[in-house]
Amino acid sequence: MRSRKLFEIPNNITTIALDLGGVLFEELTLNFAFKRIERDFGIKEHDLENLLKPKYNSFYVSDITENQFWSDVVETYQLPLSVFKQYYRETVAIVPFVYVEIKSLSKQFKVISLNNEPKEWMDFRIKQFNLNSIFDSYVCSGYLGYQKPEDKIFTKFIEVADEIPQNIYYIDNSENNLMVAEKFGFNTHLFQTIYPPLD
Repeated sequence: MRSRKLFEIPNNITTIALDLGGVLFEELTLNFAFKRIERDFGIKEHDLENLLKPKYNSFYVSDITENQFWSDVVETYQLPLSVFKQYYRETVAIVPFVYVEIKSLSKQFKVISLNNEPKEWMDFRIKQFNLNSIFDSYVCSGYLGYQKPEDKIFTKFIEVADEIPQNIYYIDNSENNLMVAEKFGFNTHLFQTIYPPLD
């Protein structure tokens, strides 16, 4: 049983800005899905990566839909679109001890996401894991059309939170994102944890 809190929140804080992938959810979800697809269908992980990588940025800011994201893979391997969607969704996993602590903090602070995620995948996570019971709002690349570490997503967060940056505590696993947030005056926490190996 964990006896020490993950996050030491300063006294002035009113709002928590929370990254999702690699913090509340296990990171490398797509890589895990690729490995399962390779295991079950013999499609090489690096071949999937090569087909999908050029679409990542467009997908994460909703310039293309999830159907369009998977379209080249579907056409190349002649498998139903539903297969790829299902394998991704079955691989999404919340980090239990982080969930417990954030749920507790949500009783004291506003909790708002500050994350890069395609719209369809974000919609799935909200519904599947009942995130509305924890989060007051979502500042997400798939809903906005731009992503971290662009300045404007941090400006948008300040607007949504309706709070000065000095009263915001931002948790992320990316030093680059945290550095940008610090320019705005956010309090920051670099989240680091150990996940099981991909194999």
